[in-house]
Formats: sequence, structure tokens, C-alpha cells
Amino acid sequence: MMRAVCVDVPGGPENLLLRTVPRPQPKGGEVLIKVHATALNRADLLQRRGLYPPPPGESDIIGLEVAGTVDTLGPGVKGCWRPDDRVMALLSGGGYAEYVSVPEELLMPIPPNLTSQISCYYRHPFNSEVRWDGRWVLYVTMGGRAVEGDLLGNLLSKRGHLLCSLLRSRSLQYKAELVKVFSHRVLPCFSEQRASLRPVIDSTFSLKDIAEAHRHMEANKNGKIVINVIPPDQETQ
Repeated sequence: MMRAVCVDVPGGPENLLLRTVPRPQPKGGEVLIKVHATALNRADLLQRRGLYPPPPGESDIIGLEVAGTVDTLGPGVKGCWRPDDRVMALLSGGGYAEYVSVPEELLMPIPPNLTSQISCYYRHPFNSEVRWDGRWVLYVTMGGRAVEGDLLGNLLSKRGHLLCSLLRSRSLQYKAELVKVFSHRVLPCFSEQRASLRPVIDSTFSLKDIAEAHRHMEANKNGKIVINVIPPDQETQ
């Protein structure tokens, strides 16, 4: 068994319930992770309200990213993962829990100089300027879906390209390739002696205070919010 955050009735943060549920068992090609930390994403707020259900066959527990240690290897795992390896992973769901089972293709090693509070997020002010033949990539709609002002007019007049993307519904193959590229091109920037990238964390909450963490994000005054499933001073190295 394990502790996990559940939502019986869609609604506000008060509907997030911490309870004991069955621990997942890793299927073929999956790795069971003991979760040390997870993090909030805007999609979590939508799922809590019943507006963003998980893809078919995925966990209905909220949470799209985790960091922790390898607990158990499922049958047929081909990688060099070993129990107690420090890892982080992309998820389609299940992050608000003490354990989560993940396809091995979505695992990444945590750089040795970082803790499980690994996720980073840079906040930038919104800029409505569109450059000639520029490209905008839209991942989230923090301010709502309605478009006001002359945004689309500027985009059209300057031959701008608008690309929209969601990661959760992408195929395992697509996500695996993304993880592979990130591991080779970006992770070294966190690991070098003079790292050129560093995690930027706005605030941390314990799993039992998940409702308060959601309220903090809904106030729209935050950067990256990390949820400690295991207190940092109790992490095993």
C-alpha cells in the first residue's frame, strides 16, 4: 500500500484527499519509482476540476513528473537501471503518490550535484510583440483561452507562425525521443563543474499540504512549486 492524493469529486483544492491506496506493480518494461518529490503543473489544476482527464489506461492520480529512486524493475527492463538509482521521469499521471510505475524509456538520471527537488521553471513576463516570420510555441493558457486585443492581427500581418502542443497525450515513442534528446543535450548543463543551468524553485510544500500548494498556484504569483513526498532531510543518497 502507499499514500496518494485522490479526487473523488471534481472541484476546488479542498477536494484533494490524502489516503492509502494499492501500490502499483511494474508491468513489462516498467520501473517502479519510490517518489521523493513531485511538482505542480497547470494541467493538475484542470484535472482536479474534472476538465483534463488522463489518457485511457493511465493512472487517475494527478501528477506529471517525479524525482526519486528506483524501487523495483519490472520484467523485460533492458536499461542499466538498478535499485536505489536516483532518477526523474515524465508521467501521464500518478505523480502525487509515494510510488509510481513508469516505462523505462521515460527515466532520466538525476545529476549527482542535485537533490530530488530537480524541476526548474523560469517565469517571464508576457510579451505580445511578434517578429517578422517569427514563431510562437503555445504550451499553456494561464490567463484563459479567450484572445483579446490585436494579437492575432499582429501575428497575421508579420507572417507569424503559431504552434500549439500538448505533451501528455503524445505517444510513448515521442516522449522517449524527447527524454533521450534532453538527457544528451540539456542534463550535462546541470551536471558540469560550472553548471550553466540551475533549478529555480518558487516554493515547496509537503504532500499533506497539497491543497495549499494548489491555492498558491491558482493565485498566479508563483514559479515552480515542488511537493516533497519524502522530507529532504530523510532522502537516502
